[in-house]
Amino acid sequence: MRESSEEMSKPIAINGTRLDKVRMPSEPYGNGAVSYLSYPMSEIRLSRDDGTLCLVVPAYLSVELYRIGILPQDVNTPVEISISGRSAGRYVVSDVRYPDGSDGPFGLASR
Repeated sequence: MRESSEEMSKPIAINGTRLDKVRMPSEPYGNGAVSYLSYPMSEIRLSRDDGTLCLVVPAYLSVELYRIGILPQDVNTPVEISISGRSAGRYVVSDVRYPDGSDGPFGLASR
């Protein structure tokens, strides 16, 4: 069962951290400025099928989630996923894939 586009626009959190609120430090625009990069929910995809949850996030966001400890290094440690504040269950990260192109946050569009 695929989530509807309405479901995909709802806030998704991992261990209580909303993915659209993660701020990644970036190069400052000017002297003394603090700059951050973040991604809106429209750039995060979620689908569920037979007890499996597939969460697709931009590569920079996935690296930041590991860097700040939201995603565990231990593959046996589950994380709590919630959608619009409601628990979707506990899942382990079983696969990480990177886009094969740079045409967008998800790589090349499949057709």
